[in-house]
Amino acid sequence: WLSPVSVCEWASTACHDTSNSKKGTISQIEFEDNGLEGILIDELSHLYNLQFLLLEKGKLSGNIPSQLGQLPLIILDLDYNQLGGDIPDEIYDATTLQQIDLNNNQLDGIISPKITQLST
Repeated sequence: WLSPVSVCEWASTACHDTSNSKKGTISQIEFEDNGLEGILIDELSHLYNLQFLLLEKGKLSGNIPSQLGQLPLIILDLDYNQLGGDIPDEIYDATTLQQIDLNNNQLDGIISPKITQLST
């Protein structure tokens, strides 16, 4: 975020134009199979227009932040990482989510029946 280059020009990100004074806001983050490691931070929820979060085949660990359920995500793809814990209920309450891929992680708990309420 400290780069002089706009985040909209970074590789693996996409932005869409908005009517406000900013050039655009991040709508997609895609880092597939590049060894990305660390945790998913709660501050991802500050990316208010994020629709596609594609971080598959990395080394992400920790829990899935419940705040992701507040975003207008259409696709949440976090498969083949090292994420643990439960799937937060807020994810199931996301009204725009159409595709979720969390396989091949270390998640535990049960899958909520709310999963059937996700958009198709």
